[in-house]
Amino acid sequence: MMMALFKRRRGSEDSDVGGAEARGGQIIRPDGEADDELDGDGQSDQAASGPYDKSERPSLDGLVDFGAIRLPLRAGLKVTLGGDKGSPQPTTLTVQKSGSQMALHAFAAPKTLGIWEEMIADLEGKLAKQGGKTKRAMGRFGPELLAEMPTTTAQGRTGKQVIRFIGVDGPRWLLRGTLAGKAVREEAAAAEIEDLFAGVVVARGDEARPPREALPLKVPGLAGDSLDDAPSGDGSGPTDLLERGPEITEVR
Repeated sequence: MMMALFKRRRGSEDSDVGGAEARGGQIIRPDGEADDELDGDGQSDQAASGPYDKSERPSLDGLVDFGAIRLPLRAGLKVTLGGDKGSPQPTTLTVQKSGSQMALHAFAAPKTLGIWEEMIADLEGKLAKQGGKTKRAMGRFGPELLAEMPTTTAQGRTGKQVIRFIGVDGPRWLLRGTLAGKAVREEAAAAEIEDLFAGVVVARGDEARPPREALPLKVPGLAGDSLDDAPSGDGSGPTDLLERGPEITEVR
């Protein structure tokens, strides 16, 4: 099975971010409770649930088609499409729910090698140049990065924004999530956003693309799709899905 090449794996050493650590085949959180047990490859059963490749989840049932990213529909979910200036297509999907924010990016990757741990190292360097402080951690999806970035408050005071980067290598793609808000501060909110991330389906396409090229997104309703006909999921209205969302610091 192709996905076996891209199992989430633990890093070479544990991190103290948030006080979490790996111990005895389990991920131990600060409250002392253990997450799902890890298998022999260092992969938790929970993390193995997704995100998915289109080949594994070809149906759009319960999903909204944004092109390279097929997003699970949830009640109260607000979505914003964005991208680089001058880009003909959006490449960023930002979701907001209950005070949590997550920016989703899908990237092209080599056929046989994952690029997430390499991207983490690059993020560390870029964020440091912007005055940020970073720490690595092991989370539900494997290696991740926690960043503390300087910012200016609405009152003009110097403050900080805490951002969490998670990622999963798939067959010829990488899905990255940039989390902020309650999803960084509160365990229950983090679990809710992580579940959303785990339910994403990536449609990479067959085009030849250089590694790390952002995969293009689209507004549902274009190219033959109808937003009004999108799956209703757990009761949220698809026509209310696209709204202007929060701004999250993005690093390419």
